[in-house]
Amino acid sequence: MKVFRIALLALLFVGLTQAPVFAAGFELPGFGSRSMGRGAAFVALANDPTAMFHNPGGLSKLVGTQLMINHNLVWAPITFTRAKSLMAGADAADEETALQPVSNGEELFPLNGSLFVVSDFGLDDWTFGLGVFGPNAVGKRSFPINGGQRYMLTRTEMLEIYYSLAVAYGKKDKYGFGITAQYVDVPLSKFSLVVDSTPGGQPSPYYNAFDLESTLDLSDRSSWTLLMGGWWRVSQALDLGVSGRVVPINLNLKGKVQLSKVSENFPGTLTLLGGDAAMDITMPVTARLGARYRHITDGGQELFDLEIDYVYEAWSSIEDYEVKLDGSLNLGEPTHGPVETDPGEALQDLTLGKKWRDTHSIRVGGTYNVIPGTLGLSLGGFWESGAVPNNYSNLDFLSFDRIGMGSGVQYSGNGFDLNLSFLYVMQEDRTVDERYGKVFQARPLAPCPEQCDGLTGVPANAGKIESDYYQLNMGLVMHFDQWFNDKEQ
Repeated sequence: MKVFRIALLALLFVGLTQAPVFAAGFELPGFGSRSMGRGAAFVALANDPTAMFHNPGGLSKLVGTQLMINHNLVWAPITFTRAKSLMAGADAADEETALQPVSNGEELFPLNGSLFVVSDFGLDDWTFGLGVFGPNAVGKRSFPINGGQRYMLTRTEMLEIYYSLAVAYGKKDKYGFGITAQYVDVPLSKFSLVVDSTPGGQPSPYYNAFDLESTLDLSDRSSWTLLMGGWWRVSQALDLGVSGRVVPINLNLKGKVQLSKVSENFPGTLTLLGGDAAMDITMPVTARLGARYRHITDGGQELFDLEIDYVYEAWSSIEDYEVKLDGSLNLGEPTHGPVETDPGEALQDLTLGKKWRDTHSIRVGGTYNVIPGTLGLSLGGFWESGAVPNNYSNLDFLSFDRIGMGSGVQYSGNGFDLNLSFLYVMQEDRTVDERYGKVFQARPLAPCPEQCDGLTGVPANAGKIESDYYQLNMGLVMHFDQWFNDKEQ
């Protein structure tokens, strides 16, 4: 108990001082240094405190009281090059800026930490855990407000925190079952893009004098989910694992919409009346299956292992983003300003088409124990299908077909486990033909097709998206029992 109290105090202290750094957004494969070093193949092994996420049943393998600190650095180079528009009314004078390649101004996302404390309290069959972490993702990116991507995205920033409580039951060398309950907190969710606020007239694919930058500033402080999982040692050489998110995370985001002028040449004054906004996003249910081969020496030690996993995520649950807006926009004359008694033009709700698909992933990886119990080297890779159809490609959620390769090194000694891993994620390039693009300009005052000369919408994603991810992960596990010799006491 003494050891657990020390670990818990350490968790609370570090958690309070580091709470703002936890990242969010939509998830990348891999979580934690051991998983990334194995190419994200970790469902059946799951033998450190990150099992709270990968497979809660794996917590039953852990002995004593452990505190884990994990940190992930993510480089996210993203480039978009807009294609020349075929629309009538496209002004060649605006092409020079619009057709220039634009890049993510926040390539390095350095703040992505996680904290765990796990203890068996001296019990043979039960293990309990607390964790504070977020999804493995990039929580911030930005692009030029006058770039060719402006009608898709200019900025995004999101903070999502999982406060987790886990329990597992099992025999440490035979089987285990577990559950993780998570309180999901989203204190910050900002999305910005340029909207065409013209009250009517010929739409333009590049620029409009009535362009405004619209920012949704939303939050949801009270969602939840459940993760369940288990593992079974079928034989000395074979482990099986299964886990998943069994309850989707339903985020009911609410807040305000903010509008600002893009150009000093805006024809008039701008007054936003009201401005309440709401949007629902669902993080779907998932399923993970894993099989792990263990090569055991004559002396009974594990020399190496090889694991293959299958991961399913039900992203097809997202058809559209439905943005509910309550307020009005008063566009006044340049000299006289807005008329206070004029209620302005009512903001129209926005439907942003997504049509995402379920994703499937195959992950293969393993660890070679150079010095069993002391030094290990890991290697692995994965393939994952994209959730986003080609014509719906957008800069807000870059889930395209991708492959990844990871490697890592683990050292154990003196009551510490030190892990360092690197994971490279290479995504396919996406090219969208303007004739088939399904990401349209937002026109809150003159929506299409009613006021767009019959056009379904003005495509905003015509062009080429190039994106990759580089992740460097560092993990430290402290075994308090080895320090204090708690079991003997």
